[in-house]
Amino acid sequence: MARLDLGVGPAPDFTGKVVIVTGGTSGIGQSMVTKFAERGANVIISDLNAPSAIPDNSLFIRTDVTSWSSQVKMFQQSIECFGKIDVVCANAGISEGENAFEDRIDDAGAPIEPKWSTIHVNLIGTLTTVKLAIHHMKKTGGGRIVLTSSMSGYDAHGIPVYAASKHGIIGAMRGLRDYLPPLNITINALAPGFTETNLMPSALQNGAMQKLRDAAVDVQGPNTVALAALHFASRADLNGQTLSIVGGRYDELESDLRTAFRNITAGSSSNSERKATGGKGFEVVESLFQVDL
Repeated sequence: MARLDLGVGPAPDFTGKVVIVTGGTSGIGQSMVTKFAERGANVIISDLNAPSAIPDNSLFIRTDVTSWSSQVKMFQQSIECFGKIDVVCANAGISEGENAFEDRIDDAGAPIEPKWSTIHVNLIGTLTTVKLAIHHMKKTGGGRIVLTSSMSGYDAHGIPVYAASKHGIIGAMRGLRDYLPPLNITINALAPGFTETNLMPSALQNGAMQKLRDAAVDVQGPNTVALAALHFASRADLNGQTLSIVGGRYDELESDLRTAFRNITAGSSSNSERKATGGKGFEVVESLFQVDL
C-alpha cells in the first residue's frame, strides 16, 4: 500500500483552470471549492442550496443532481461562462436518512416501497455528472474527474444503501478507467473515513464526532479530504486510483487490491487476470463489453 504525504512540495496551481464541484456549498465540497479558488481556479459551485459566500472568479449554479436536465443546464452554463471545463469533482451526496430496509407496512399490511433517495443522489447523480463531464471534456481536449466515494465503498458496516451507492461509485471508476486516458481524461476516487460534515444521519448528528473521538476512532476535517481532490486534479499521470483518507493519512488502495485479487483468484478466469496476461480471452471479453464513449 502506497502512503502519500500531500503536505510535501509546492501546492498545485490551478490558475486559469475551470473546476466544477457538485455538492459544493457544505462539508467536503465547500472545502474543495475554497482550496481550488485559493489556488487560482474558476470554480462552479453546483448545489441545491446557495453558498454563504462565493469566492472570486467563481459561480454558483443551483443544481439538482438527480435531474438530468438540471445537470445538463449546469454544464452548459459553465461552458457559456468560462469556455471549458478542466476538472469535475462529482462530490454531491447524502446520508442514509431513509432507513430503506426498515420493515414498514401500510394500513393493508403490504410493504412500503422505499424512495431510494440515497441511490438517486449518490450513485445516479454521480453517474450523470461523470457522463456529462466526459461529453464536454472530449470537446476541449480532456480533463480530470474526481469522484467522492467513501471508506464505506470498501469496508462497510451498516448503512447498506449508502454503502451500496459508494461501492457503485468505485465500480463506475473501475469500469471507465481503461477507456478514458485515450481521450486525455483521467478518473480517480476519494474514500474518506469519518469526516466532520453534516452527512451523518440527523438522529446521530449531536455529539457523534466527539463520541467517535472518545472511542479512539479517527475523525478528520473536510480540508483534509479536499487536498486529495487537488492531488488528483493536478496530475495527468494518475488514473484509476482511489485514495483512502483516514485520520489525515492518504493511502492508495487500488494497486494493492488488484494484486491481492489476482492472488486470491489465481488460476481462475477473471478480468484482472485477463488484463494482466492479455491473449485471446482478453480480446474476446474486450470486444463483448467495450465501453463506447
